[in-house]
Amino acid sequence: MIVDDEEMVLSVLSKSLKRLGYQVVTEQSSLAALKHLKEAPDSFDLIITDQTMPHMSGLELSEAARVACPQLPFILVTGFSPVLSDRSAQSLGVAGVISKPIDLPSSPRSCG
Repeated sequence: MIVDDEEMVLSVLSKSLKRLGYQVVTEQSSLAALKHLKEAPDSFDLIITDQTMPHMSGLELSEAARVACPQLPFILVTGFSPVLSDRSAQSLGVAGVISKPIDLPSSPRSCG
């Protein structure tokens, strides 16, 4: 699932990940994303969320989601966050931090 309050970011990131072969669900609201997670906790392998959003930050979303999905990895995406570094995010239970703009490969990577 990708969570971002900016429709353009959702669209670009979703299309890029789908082109790489991933199934993608998008939510423009962190509150809607949390509701979706609680309704179907086993439906997702990863959440990629913007850090700065109205109502609930990406970090707050990851903390709230941990109740329903304790093993679900979260990746926070941020344009600028002096509060978050990769190491501090990991200590808070977040798998990592990605800086905007996101640069995705144009073709799937091989595992072999």
